[in-house]
Amino acid sequence: MNGELRQLVEEACPLVPVGHRARLVQQFNLARDLAEIVCQSYPEGHLPESINKALSALTRLGEQLSRRTYCVGFLGPFQAGKSSTFNNVLNATDTEEEPAKVGQGFPTTAVITRLVKSASGKHCVRPVFLSTTEFEEKRQFLLRLVGFKGNEKDEVVLQQIPDILRNWTKEVRTRTDASGNEIPVRRKDVEYLALFLRSYARFRSSIADSRIVLNNVPFAERARYLQHPPDPWDQQDAHVTPLLREVIIEYSTEAIPPTLELLDLPGYDGDCSVDAFLTDQFLKTLQAAFVFCRATDFGGIVETIVTNLRHVLGHDLRGRVWLVITRCDDINIRNGATREDRNIFDQIKNFAKNKGIPQSQIIFVTNDLAGFRRRMEDGTFRKRVNELIDAVSDDWPELRQQWDSLSEDGGIGALRRLIVDQVAKQVGESIARQASNRLPELCEIFYSHLRELDNEKRLGELPERISKWRHRLLQAAIITPSQIRTFANQFFNDLSATWDSLELRSELVDHIAREGGNTRLREEFMMHAYRLDNAIQTFLRTEWTTTAYRPLVEQLRQHEHADGSLSLPGVCDSGIADYLEDCATRDQRDLSWINGKLPSFKAHNPFEDLPEHSAPIYTGEEYLEVMTRKMQVVSQQIAILLTLRVYDKVRELLELIRQYALDLFNRGDISLPHEWSQMMAEFDRRMSEIVRT
Repeated sequence: MNGELRQLVEEACPLVPVGHRARLVQQFNLARDLAEIVCQSYPEGHLPESINKALSALTRLGEQLSRRTYCVGFLGPFQAGKSSTFNNVLNATDTEEEPAKVGQGFPTTAVITRLVKSASGKHCVRPVFLSTTEFEEKRQFLLRLVGFKGNEKDEVVLQQIPDILRNWTKEVRTRTDASGNEIPVRRKDVEYLALFLRSYARFRSSIADSRIVLNNVPFAERARYLQHPPDPWDQQDAHVTPLLREVIIEYSTEAIPPTLELLDLPGYDGDCSVDAFLTDQFLKTLQAAFVFCRATDFGGIVETIVTNLRHVLGHDLRGRVWLVITRCDDINIRNGATREDRNIFDQIKNFAKNKGIPQSQIIFVTNDLAGFRRRMEDGTFRKRVNELIDAVSDDWPELRQQWDSLSEDGGIGALRRLIVDQVAKQVGESIARQASNRLPELCEIFYSHLRELDNEKRLGELPERISKWRHRLLQAAIITPSQIRTFANQFFNDLSATWDSLELRSELVDHIAREGGNTRLREEFMMHAYRLDNAIQTFLRTEWTTTAYRPLVEQLRQHEHADGSLSLPGVCDSGIADYLEDCATRDQRDLSWINGKLPSFKAHNPFEDLPEHSAPIYTGEEYLEVMTRKMQVVSQQIAILLTLRVYDKVRELLELIRQYALDLFNRGDISLPHEWSQMMAEFDRRMSEIVRT
């Protein structure tokens, strides 16, 4: 089991609400203990897929519950105002104090910026380089992104890039996506690849198996690590930024509590795809997010971001995702607009609702307060805004207060208060809700699997003869394609003999088609279908059913002759071979088990729904070929049905043996090791407590 999956104590979960803490710790530890016993029951690397998934989910919950800080991301499209708002929330109005550089019409944020409250009272920067594995992952991504295979040497790629860029307007360079589609390559991606490879050649020593961290870099030097270099990137000197995983800024501020880490992530829709790649890499580390979108555009990229967050955080976004509407000074309300124009606030409301974001988690922000106030001084514009707000106020009662906060300080104060006073609490409550729903489910998954293992353990304590026969039956229940093919060939030969007895020749079919067209062919087909369907019923009652059982029965008979039969009272009194032979006899006599499953020629008439006087759809030769193909398909379908029927009967017998074993335990005829029985009794007690809770 994952060595990091340790038991929790309440003191290790400081951010979980006190009212939930004891219960969630108890449930997590029960799930963890159950998982440990399940994992110990399998060889390393051979856990069932369902248990692996449950373990991953439990590990993630343990990480969430035991966190001492919450990571909250600032995400959004390029030029959505993330960095400006990031700085304003921190009261960093002086450019010398800004932790995040504001864009000037082009992507500026080049690396993940993690801002934490400084414990020393001073600003400092800690760049974190990629590990060797992370570097190679990014390198492979970039090579394939610009149309390379991924196995080229760096020097070969660097030699080719100048020619690629020189011929950019003459030749369209493409790459193949995961679906096999040809996608045009972005020029910026090629330029970035050149910068990335050249930077590695110079700063190779900064990439190691474990991430290298530069401590106490002066705050004044942050731009060297945070920003993209000037254009064009392929002509710039080697730069450390492409080789960084993130930059941690320890910032002296009272604007954020020590329990929060704010991540400023590169924009999604700039000219360089690597920005989205970097952001996607960090989504799974977030506990919450502020998604920024321009008031003039909150679809497209924003919708993709929220969808990706739902994959990471789950569908309950309460206390997890806030929608920050920026550029409110430029909100899309036209002067002279009619009442029939689509209400911008109604659009925002519907977008948030469709994405599962509560209305209380919508925030309006402007980083140009003077421009917004000038806009609101326009009487016509102000009146129109108030009309639109009133139109949706019944469905969105908080809207008026949310909008009015813009006039005070551009909405920054409300956002700052949210971050300082509420986000950590709301994220904690959200994680507690998620854990409250998921932990009992995980306990049940591990407990149910442990119960199955308990039954297996009981069966393993059975007398040697029962165990040996049980393993033989498990082997016998394995279905092979060759077995089905053998049955299908025999059934096809039997149907072909029936078909040949009709002595139907292609010349006769051609004559029938000329005389009566598709109408006569339809009648002829129904007669043939009737004969073949009747033949199937006859074969099932006389030969085919026993044919399907025979190989298994004969195999088991040989075992019985060699080792003696297994006779369990009330289960297989005369042995397993006789039991299955009786099953074959019953199935042959009563075909009700196949009702609704048996393929029929009559049910698939190729001449149905054809116009009455239409030209014949088949020649005589084609008709005979069609019937041959139909007989092959029907034979295969019946072979599968009969094979599965035998398999079901073997599984039924295995279940009867299992129940027989449990009865032996209940009577005390067989006992398990005392420690195991004690452990299962203890888990039974702890599970009952979870149910009561």
